[in-house]
Parts: sequence; structure tokens; C-alpha cells
Amino acid sequence: KRFRMIRHRGFSWLGKICFRDLDLFHFPNSDTWYSKYCKTIVTIHDLAPLHFPDKFFESAKRYNDYRRCLKYVSKNADYILTVSDYSKEDITNNLNFPPGRIIRIYNGIDEKFRRINTDSEILELAKRKLPLIIKLWGIDKG
Repeated sequence: KRFRMIRHRGFSWLGKICFRDLDLFHFPNSDTWYSKYCKTIVTIHDLAPLHFPDKFFESAKRYNDYRRCLKYVSKNADYILTVSDYSKEDITNNLNFPPGRIIRIYNGIDEKFRRINTDSEILELAKRKLPLIIKLWGIDKG
């Protein structure tokens, strides 16, 4: 429930109380927040919506909301993650964000990461105390 207030400008004082236990906030896109609560990382894949608003937004209001979010990212983010050197340069030029605080991480996943299909595999990994990444979101068949 406490995440609902992130996008409400008037609640920044309350957010500082509700989020004081967080060490890091990661926003997986630029549609983020109005006040900084802790160290923050934002993922921006690219700025295509900024360059081609007619392809992404149904109204000028939505486009202006997006631009406002980018302004808050530029002001509040400690780091920005992006997927290419081109996007890094584009973010630097259009958001005036320091290039030293933009980290490029290519899309993709290492072969050592894989879906675990059986409970016995999970138990075996837990016994060996290996780190697990558990996906709790997404759309899967079944």
C-alpha cells in the first residue's frame, strides 16, 4: 500500500516516513516519482517517446506528463541504467544527466540463469546456499 503515494506530489513528506527503511529504490521505467526518498536507480531503455511523441502519446497532456517524469528522473536519480551506448549519449544530451552516472547494461541474460522447473531443484539450490532470483511478475502461460 505504501507505494501508492510515490506519484502524488503533495505526499512527499509522508513518503519520507513510509520509505525510511529502504536502502535503494529501483524504478524499471521513467514513469516514476516526485520526491527522493533514498538512493535511486531508474532504467530508461531509450528516449523514443521523447523523439516520436505522435507514436507514443494520445494527447499533449500525456506527452507533457512524460517530459515531467524525465525532469524528475534527471533531478532525483542517483544512477540511470540503459541498454546501449546510443541511449546513454541520448540521455546525457537530452536530460543533461552526467554520463558517469549512466550505466549501460545490454539486454539479455547469461546462460547460467535458467528456469527451475521442479521443487527438488529449488531445494537442492537452497541447501547449497546459492543465490536465487525469483520472478514474481510477468505474463506466463498456464
